[in-house]
Amino acid sequence: MKISIQPNTMLRTLIVLLFLFLSTQTFAQRRGGHFEIGPMFNLEYSTIYVNTGELVITNTGEVKEEWKDSGYDTNFSGGVYGMYYFESRIALGAELYYDKIMSTDFESENYYTSITFLPFINLNFIESVENLYFGAGGGVSFIQEIPEYGPEVDPEDIREITIPLKLSASYRFKNRITFETGVHGEILGVVKDLARRNSFFVGVKIPINRILTDARYL
Repeated sequence: MKISIQPNTMLRTLIVLLFLFLSTQTFAQRRGGHFEIGPMFNLEYSTIYVNTGELVITNTGEVKEEWKDSGYDTNFSGGVYGMYYFESRIALGAELYYDKIMSTDFESENYYTSITFLPFINLNFIESVENLYFGAGGGVSFIQEIPEYGPEVDPEDIREITIPLKLSASYRFKNRITFETGVHGEILGVVKDLARRNSFFVGVKIPINRILTDARYL
């Protein structure tokens, strides 16, 4: 069984965030550089990182609550992205995507879905490899559906909005496609002090505007 969550302000917030991002990119494009926008898709190897409720003693003698992965499962995310590439080996971007996350310890009908807006920055540190970028970012996820937790979870601890993070490495074939791999995690989880969504991912980004215009980068 799943529970649907639809915050009243979610749609308006997404529209505002997307408008601000596109406005920023339009302004930046007028100042030079390279802009691309298009669809994105990630294959996610995901898990729910859960608090077991047990206490463990660390190597330093500290007593802490134990957290464990609940089993990794294959899921997906997909949406749209935009990137602005500066000539100084820096790129600013943002993703707006839908995802479905579950783990092997959950029954097949129990999963999370969400809509995420995630700004990020990509940097090229290796001069000899021009199109290799390393990135990091953080944003907001608007939870759409959650599993049925049962009486052990206080409904007030179930969050409608979470804070995801992203670390990635990507290789960009100019005007054609970008391949990307990395990790997604949450610093503000789906259930307070109990559950967070984490995943490894591989994905593609297709700069549709560059393909259609057959533009060339400087």
